[in-house]
Amino acid sequence: MRGYPLATSPLYGGKFCGQNANTKAEFFQSVLNIIDEHIMTRYKADWKAVQQWFRGLKKGEYTYNTLSEQDIATINAVSPVTATISSTQEFQAWLKYCMFNLQACDFQTFGAILQGFWPISELNILVREGVISANDAQQAYATINGEEVLQILYYVYRNYSGCSFDPDYDCDGIFNHLDNCPYAYNPRQTDLDGDGIGNVCDDDIDGDGEKNSIGIVDDNDNIIIGKWDDTLDQTPLGERRI
Repeated sequence: MRGYPLATSPLYGGKFCGQNANTKAEFFQSVLNIIDEHIMTRYKADWKAVQQWFRGLKKGEYTYNTLSEQDIATINAVSPVTATISSTQEFQAWLKYCMFNLQACDFQTFGAILQGFWPISELNILVREGVISANDAQQAYATINGEEVLQILYYVYRNYSGCSFDPDYDCDGIFNHLDNCPYAYNPRQTDLDGDGIGNVCDDDIDGDGEKNSIGIVDDNDNIIIGKWDDTLDQTPLGERRI
């Protein structure tokens, strides 16, 4: 995730990786970083208006300082016509313009986040895309909880990733997060030593400290002779009483 200067993002000062509780504003900024390349071609920029606005800025002032060198290079390089946005660099530069020109971009404010604050553009885009609600944007100063994060990430994954989600890698009918051997077929989930690792993928099935070959037994605890290694545990299933 990339952070933002405190001056342009007052609701989040740029400390990541668990240094403080995550605000919704922080998380929403990160979400747009993830999906921008998937949605940018849905938007058009009036580059003539953007360039005129840029030429009116003064170096050293707040508005000018919010632009990165890449933003400036992009604004100067584009053709001064209204065109579909074709790169993430163009998208970011256009959003910088929009944060100071809400009406021109048909954007709105959300609670305490007003024109001139960087998250305003991202919030508008995420609301338009249906990733968050207008109420979410209004509460951008609040701390986000895990359930909200997962709901939004699921929406993003489903609508923008273009991938299919496989919840059962080994096709044994047990979802990965519940499967004690997620990469090995074992619908019975047998676990002789109760260590949370199923017998079919445990390297010490009986928990006696002596290693055995992984995959030495099938789901019915029948020893697979082809995987037997007689240099390891000679009684991988423990001593059985008759």
